[in-house]
Amino acid sequence: MHRPMFMQLFDTAATAATAATTATTTTTTTTTTTTTTTTTTTTTTTTTTTATMLLLLLLQLLLLLLQQLLLLLLLLLLLLLLLLLLLLLLLLLLLLLLLLLLLLLLLLLLLLLLLLLLLLLLLLLLLLLLLLLLLLLLLLLLFLQLLLLQLLLLLLLLQLILPLLLLLLLLLLLLCYWCYYYYYYYYYYYYYFYYYY
Repeated sequence: MHRPMFMQLFDTAATAATAATTATTTTTTTTTTTTTTTTTTTTTTTTTTTATMLLLLLLQLLLLLLQQLLLLLLLLLLLLLLLLLLLLLLLLLLLLLLLLLLLLLLLLLLLLLLLLLLLLLLLLLLLLLLLLLLLLLLLLLLFLQLLLLQLLLLLLLLQLILPLLLLLLLLLLLLCYWCYYYYYYYYYYYYYFYYYY
């Protein structure tokens, strides 16, 4: 298991401080105490150096903590961005699906309307054909009625003309008979008077 970075830095700072204190103590023990002023100055300088080192290490630790926090925030922001992008993609896919469904519905409606129009056109054509057939039948009936009327008129005319024709025939027969009789008697009398008288 790896320890965090700030704990390692803290350990190194502590070891450096102990090494510095041990070095200062060894230097102070090895040097002969000439005066009390020099020992006090060396101890104050060593304490100030260790304090500054500890402050610097603490600042470094704080900077590392801030860096890690910033990295965490960046990761969270990236995750949020990815989630938002996924949501946007899902919404776009849903919109595309809805558009496709609407297009399919529109196409189905158009097909139904076209079928209805075709059916209506077929019905109209059938009605027109029926009307034409009825008109033709009516014309045929009218023509037959006219023919029947003409035949009836001809029959009536024949009924009216037949007695007249019969009368004319009788008159013709009478004329023929009279002509024949007149011619026969005229010829007979003429021949008789011419030869005998």
